[in-house]
Amino acid sequence: MYNCGLMAGSVLLLLFSLYLIVTSNNKPQAVGGAYVSVSAIFMALIGIFHEGTSPHVFVSAYFFVQFFAGVLVYGLGRKERILRHSSILLFLQAIAGTLLPWPATALLETYEVALLMVFTLLVAFKPPNNILED
Repeated sequence: MYNCGLMAGSVLLLLFSLYLIVTSNNKPQAVGGAYVSVSAIFMALIGIFHEGTSPHVFVSAYFFVQFFAGVLVYGLGRKERILRHSSILLFLQAIAGTLLPWPATALLETYEVALLMVFTLLVAFKPPNNILED
């Protein structure tokens, strides 16, 4: 059930990444959205290669690397200071999280998913200007 949820969630993440790309105002935003789209593929692969399989650690780590790279690049392309600064802060918090000792990997993953949720909420509540012009 969990792995199927990851694969279904990856479709939603792909749709979100397409939203980031389609509504982009410049190249950094489009590239950031593209990174997020690659992370959607790795999210699906996490569901396929569940814990205990040899590629799991790689696809899981790469999902987070791709998504947070997308957060940073997309945020740097936004003109609004709140989103630009928040993206940088979320990226730095993700790096800091990996340097801390966690009693279980699942707790680190939960922490990083919470950071990703903050990013998606920021984008949802502060849409790009070209969306408002249509």
